[in-house]
Amino acid sequence: MRFIVVVLGLAAAGMSTFLPAGLADAVARDLGTDVDRLHLATVVYSVAYAVCVPFTPALGHRLSWRGVISIGAALVVVASGLGALASTHGAFAASRAIAAIGAATLVPALLSAAGAARRSAAATGVAFAVLAGATSFTPDVARAFADRIPWQLVLMAPALLGVAGAALAFAVRGAPADRADRLRPVRFLGTLATCGFWLFLTAVSMASAYLVFGQSDALATGVGSDAAGSAVFGAGGVAATALVGLLLQNRDPERLLVGALTVLCLVFLGFVALTHADRAWAASAGLLFGVWGAATWSISPVIQQLLLRAAGPHGAIAVGLNASALYVGIGAGTTLGAVSPTITVGLSLAVLLSALAALAVLIRSRVAQAL
Repeated sequence: MRFIVVVLGLAAAGMSTFLPAGLADAVARDLGTDVDRLHLATVVYSVAYAVCVPFTPALGHRLSWRGVISIGAALVVVASGLGALASTHGAFAASRAIAAIGAATLVPALLSAAGAARRSAAATGVAFAVLAGATSFTPDVARAFADRIPWQLVLMAPALLGVAGAALAFAVRGAPADRADRLRPVRFLGTLATCGFWLFLTAVSMASAYLVFGQSDALATGVGSDAAGSAVFGAGGVAATALVGLLLQNRDPERLLVGALTVLCLVFLGFVALTHADRAWAASAGLLFGVWGAATWSISPVIQQLLLRAAGPHGAIAVGLNASALYVGIGAGTTLGAVSPTITVGLSLAVLLSALAALAVLIRSRVAQAL
């Protein structure tokens, strides 16, 4: 029952991230703006999330687990309502900022609850699988429903999930003990210093992974594939995160991380090759979209396990900081992709960042063994 609450809450948070991407055409038409400008709402969401999420674990010290989930769900509901009622681009962007604060409240509490489970690595993998699926599938699902029902109703989907999760949380017996830590500056800065390498790596790896995600349609065209890239990307992410949770039980996390980053680099090199190949290789492009999603989303649960190991008693702060770094990376990568003049330039930057991240982990591991 408790894990169902985690699933519902993470699904609500994940869906709220890229929901406007699937509704972009309909929303832009009704608000009298263009699609490119509307995509800035995703950047607003990422920035607001990244700024707020390091501080939200402190709520767990003041409030119960149920209270934190209720506040997060309430903010998602308010944001969905304001977004549905928005009549200008500015009002819509403001609603996205509120949605980000709601998600930033939910995610650390829910991931901490998943990590506190008896089989924490497996539970963390499943939790990230839910987050990966909700984030990656949302644009295509929203686009399909926007053609049949008003986009305002589609925008309320995360609110319904959030309310269901909050209501169920109050029915759970023996709610988990709060793992949040009082947000004192010394503890915060100490955790930041201890976990700084892994937090920076989260941002860099997510930036490389999402650098060309915003250009997935252009990428699919460039490699000769008409497949729905984001759907295949999401399927790979769901499968990989669930599997990584099991592998973390008895495998070295750093080796898994180097492997995921190396695969990510090879995927982007494969895309570069396909952009110059014959269109008959379209099936290979579809496979690469799936591997891309698998490598991208398998990185997050591995780094979270390494962070929890490094942070010691201040794991809740580390989880919050990691969620912040994740969205900093997604926002930075999406922005870099938007300003890249061609898909080839974007892919080249993605190759460089993922290769540097893998090399950094490998060097750190070798130095630690030598010491």
